[in-house]
Amino acid sequence: MEALVKFKNCSLGYGNKVVLNNINFEIFKNNFLGIVGPNGVGKTTILKSLLGIIKPINGALIKKNNNYKIGYVPQRGYLDPIYPLTTSEVVLMGRYQLIKSKVRNVDIEKVKDALKYVGIESLKEKLYRELSGGQQQRVLIARALVIEPEILILDEPTNDMDIKSQKNILDILMKLHKEKNITIILVTHLLNEILSYVNKVFLLKQDGYIYGSKEDIINDKNLSKFYNTEIEVTDVDNKKFVIVR
Repeated sequence: MEALVKFKNCSLGYGNKVVLNNINFEIFKNNFLGIVGPNGVGKTTILKSLLGIIKPINGALIKKNNNYKIGYVPQRGYLDPIYPLTTSEVVLMGRYQLIKSKVRNVDIEKVKDALKYVGIESLKEKLYRELSGGQQQRVLIARALVIEPEILILDEPTNDMDIKSQKNILDILMKLHKEKNITIILVTHLLNEILSYVNKVFLLKQDGYIYGSKEDIINDKNLSKFYNTEIEVTDVDNKKFVIVR
């Protein structure tokens, strides 16, 4: 398999403060990777390193190809809804890095295609701030898709959603993964919502991590240790569920 990104003896943090120490793992092409763990253990720090927002304090983050397009879906709260932007205008923001002087027909078509793919083409003229949480998340996914990324990074995309909306968003991601062969990197602290989707798991705790296939990582022993509470992993209709005892 082709490794897109390699963390080699990598320490990450802010200034001189190390948040994650001596990380070694690879992200491969067409992975659906879940970065999971309790709050405050450094999940977003890994995301920021992948986006180039922060650089390693020690070691190296090696990218096989710096020309890979990366789509980024931030938490919904990062986009201030006070501005009266339409759905189409928010999605068009994703094309700004490619627009040299003025918006072109190709930019408009990419916006339409992305809105159609995530199922909200009919909302293109509606104000973003008037949409439901699930609809807003679809808008942000569409915004990331308009550059036709090889890698899609999402920061807790289903937070504060009802169960149906969570499933709808994750189904869109799985569809992208399968139909467009996009490598998905999903940062979350909600285990149950991703177990039917991811194939790789990076499980973090305050002073360590484990990385591997979903089958190897998600078990009673690992989760109980990393979450410091008794946890059971059970199967229902060939789907895994996490139960806190």
